[in-house]
Amino acid sequence: MTPVTGSEKTSLFTHISARPQLFYAVLFLLFAVLVSGVLLAKQPGCDEAWFFSPIYNFLTTGGTGTSILDAAGMPWSGIEKRTYWQVPVFYVAEAFWMKVFGLNLWAMRSLAALAGIGTLALWILLFQALRFERSVVMLSAAILATDYALMNDSANARMDTLSAFFGAAALLSYLRWRETNFTKCIFVSQCCLALCGLSHPMGGMVYLAAFAVLFVLNRDWKQLTVARVALAAVPYLVGGGAWGLYIAQDPQAFLRQFGSNTSGRLNGFLTPWQSVWREFVDRYLGTYGLKSSIGLAKAKLIIPVIYIAGALLAAFNKTLRHREPVHKVLLMLGASALVMMFADNFKYGLYLIHVVPMYAVLLASWVVWAWNARPALKPVLMYGMAGFMALQLMGAVYWIKRDAYHKEYLPLIQYVRSVTPPNGKVTGPAELGFELGFDANLKDDYSLGYFTGRVPDVIVQDDLYRGRLKEVEDTPELHKSLLAIMARYHLTFSEPVYVVFTPVAPPAAASSPR
Repeated sequence: MTPVTGSEKTSLFTHISARPQLFYAVLFLLFAVLVSGVLLAKQPGCDEAWFFSPIYNFLTTGGTGTSILDAAGMPWSGIEKRTYWQVPVFYVAEAFWMKVFGLNLWAMRSLAALAGIGTLALWILLFQALRFERSVVMLSAAILATDYALMNDSANARMDTLSAFFGAAALLSYLRWRETNFTKCIFVSQCCLALCGLSHPMGGMVYLAAFAVLFVLNRDWKQLTVARVALAAVPYLVGGGAWGLYIAQDPQAFLRQFGSNTSGRLNGFLTPWQSVWREFVDRYLGTYGLKSSIGLAKAKLIIPVIYIAGALLAAFNKTLRHREPVHKVLLMLGASALVMMFADNFKYGLYLIHVVPMYAVLLASWVVWAWNARPALKPVLMYGMAGFMALQLMGAVYWIKRDAYHKEYLPLIQYVRSVTPPNGKVTGPAELGFELGFDANLKDDYSLGYFTGRVPDVIVQDDLYRGRLKEVEDTPELHKSLLAIMARYHLTFSEPVYVVFTPVAPPAAASSPR
């Protein structure tokens, strides 16, 4: 750790800067405990089950299909044999992890949690490597350790925290070795960037943009040689080649699945002003409760507003703007935010973890500057930051107190089991598989057997299923058939998330397309 400088004698963290190790230990413990609590309390999501299915099949039968999905007639048909709609590193990492720690939701989520903890640690080291003063690093760490987006993503069995971990590792390895061993710096950073992009393309693009900014600002392009460029290409060739061998087993299925998953994502370039507006409203405000029906949840809307205000205050403060670390992060954030704005027209809030650390350090930089330069603001800054972090923590506390896994999901499972005959067929969201099993008796099929003729004994629906009826209204034959299928069932169980339908009479054969 760097020593305390004279300019920090009146800083926000002077009273604890003598024991920074204890400070960071408390932050990591707080983060780990809260993420563990959220991890155990949240009910599973459909994407977690879609990702689990091919890993389950690989470890039990050697196959790589997402068999939980009945994809006949859908753009992703063939997914039950081979899974191509996502890039591969997450699947490989989870397969190794769950081979050791168990084939279940908790083991799967624990890898994401570990990656989240690692991401927090790497960004703290990154702030130090960028030469931010100690008080800024410590305040940034406190903000990140309580951050709602990072904590929430770390409790989901998805690839976002793994991608963020590799991306932060790429930036850190570059900064650590660029002056002492440039060849090593290039190779290791590009290995990490390749793993980042092959964990999730959005993370790869965001961190590549941040890396490019640092690389240009440091004028390191002057040190490039043909040999070093070739060395930098090796990780991408190896990773892409390995994935290419898997793709070669069924190129048409790859084009269908991956093309369907990426279709429309770049449409933000076609409507730039609309994309800017939706970025703020849908991604930033939407993630923090804009459309929530719970009034208290809307209090979280202040979080993205404060993050953005902190970045703007740092950008328009002449003193801060000319400090090298702040200048670099402002440009990194600008490049990364633009990439995310136009390369993800779906505006998923899950990707905010790739830019939140940059918002955090810019906010911390302004707060520390104001603490030192405007003593009259100290009470406002102290209580304001305490309230900001407490508000962030409320999200985790809410998930833990709600305990949807035990209070909502398990009662649903118990009811479904009670009304399903022996070896009966269930159609419903894939996450039911974590308790009902990932076998042929459960299928995630929006068409309710229209394309396959499979007749369910029980139908479970959530918002995605209910929305499907609206989506297919412009396909009259399919819409009519789905209504006809549902007419043979009646509602027997209802809760805020799920509803269950059982047959009015013994199931008849489902309508099949002509």
